[in-house]
Amino acid sequence: MLKEVTILISLLGILLGLSSCGVTPGPTLFQGNYYWTGDSNCAHYRYRTATSIECGNSDKEPTGYRNAMTNQEMQAYRYEQQRKQQEFSQALKQFSERPGVEQPAINVENKTSIPIFFNIPSLQTYQPYLH
Repeated sequence: MLKEVTILISLLGILLGLSSCGVTPGPTLFQGNYYWTGDSNCAHYRYRTATSIECGNSDKEPTGYRNAMTNQEMQAYRYEQQRKQQEFSQALKQFSERPGVEQPAINVENKTSIPIFFNIPSLQTYQPYLH
């Protein structure tokens, strides 16, 4: 019983961490480059140079600038997202393989069952602000 509760709590934590509710920090594609935005110091941004943006807080007060992310930084971000998705899939599989747990499915008109998959966005896009 304790193991089941632990798995369920882990699933809920992973779901909350991966959910797209609210603004979460992450790469944003802006004018051909990815920039790390969405945190409290870069809730808003605008063009600075071809490879940098000026960031602002939620009140649109300037907080500094950020350079475009390197290919290595983007690879590290994608790797971490894949790791989190694998972790979630494994936890979901462990939970759903327990006796008495019904597999989620949608019945369509032809009576075929289609598994439900979670839509987990990997990259987010935010609108820049302008003065």
